[in-house]
Amino acid sequence: MMPVLERLLDKYPQFRPFVQKALENKTMVFLCFLCVLLLFPLFCSRAKPDIYYNEHFGYQILIPSSWRKSISSDKTVVTLRKRQSRNLGRAEIKLHVDIGNPYGTKPFDYAYYGLLPRVRNMYEKKEGRTFRVRDYPYTKIFSGKEWGIFSFVLDYDELYVIYVTQKGDFTYIFTLITSGKKQREAESDLLEIVRTVFIERRDRVNVFTDPNADVIFSHPL
Repeated sequence: MMPVLERLLDKYPQFRPFVQKALENKTMVFLCFLCVLLLFPLFCSRAKPDIYYNEHFGYQILIPSSWRKSISSDKTVVTLRKRQSRNLGRAEIKLHVDIGNPYGTKPFDYAYYGLLPRVRNMYEKKEGRTFRVRDYPYTKIFSGKEWGIFSFVLDYDELYVIYVTQKGDFTYIFTLITSGKKQREAESDLLEIVRTVFIERRDRVNVFTDPNADVIFSHPL
């Protein structure tokens, strides 16, 4: 048998009798049926989203199967990258958490008074890049959570879409960075992830009064 077929049969031994029969009969219909049997479980396994739970900050997301994740050593930053060829462009989502909201009481405040001036100053003034706001910050509700949303374009091609929400003492920021031919698809995937976000209430603790507290929850404002 072919090496690829052997590997598939090692993974799915229940199909071995069908393969042997197909090799004996060599009928086209049976071979097509066999291909369906072999490829269907592979397709289903790849189509399942990955459930990721961040125990430090108490949030859970469903990651589409076409994205892969990497996590910083302190688990404060999660990076998702699209599985696609380089000629289709860049597609990356970063999830990070900030302590509190020094810009106001709503996710919109964090986006409008905090993030937008910060990124404009960094890219436009410091780096001298072409900066254009595509969508000024606005508010939208997904699954009962309030989000502050805005987007901008760098150098006419690189699109940033940012979603901000908060719960308890933490602000959760989801940033899509994409360029090339698949920008709309990447935006759709980000929205799909945002719609699945589940966040537990997590409050900061004081390490001076609670020596057993996790340091991650002890950043002062």
